[in-house]
Amino acid sequence: MREPGLVRGRCMVKGFISGSFFMASIISGYGFIPQLLLFAAALFIFIESIMLFGQNVYIVTTVLFNLVGIAVTFFMQGILSLYIVLIILITAAVYAIK
Repeated sequence: MREPGLVRGRCMVKGFISGSFFMASIISGYGFIPQLLLFAAALFIFIESIMLFGQNVYIVTTVLFNLVGIAVTFFMQGILSLYIVLIILITAAVYAIK
């Protein structure tokens, strides 16, 4: 019997995306509604990535890459709008490729 791997690429990417959206919702100056939408997206992606839907769950990997996404977004404050567009495109690609 084969043991599951320690990491899963999809969980890493979703963790990074949710961390990026979390930090963007905090540091962006777009107003209340866009910040609320970014936070809701981050929360949805994070919870969806750690829930068990018939596959192995990699919570530690997701949380670790969530923190990496938070750190990267914090350092991308100068080009935050462009960075958020890139993260939205990556999110669309992740959910399009099931």
